Amino acid sequence: MSLFTSLIIRVVLIVAITDLVIFYVIVRKNLAITVPFVMSVILVTLVPLVINIWYALYRFGIK
Repeated sequence: MSLFTSLIIRVVLIVAITDLVIFYVIVRKNLAITVPFVMSVILVTLVPLVINIWYALYRFGIK
């Protein structure tokens, strides 16, 4: 599998799973969507993205 394909699959899976869990919690707990909440959702999504992109690049020998 090429680097590009690996990164696309990782990004799609991470964003889909993270957003699914976050929106499930929003619906179940009836939370209001505020600016701090949106910022925390973005941060929670970016952290695993950065870690996985870094790992994929390292695995393909790009440092």
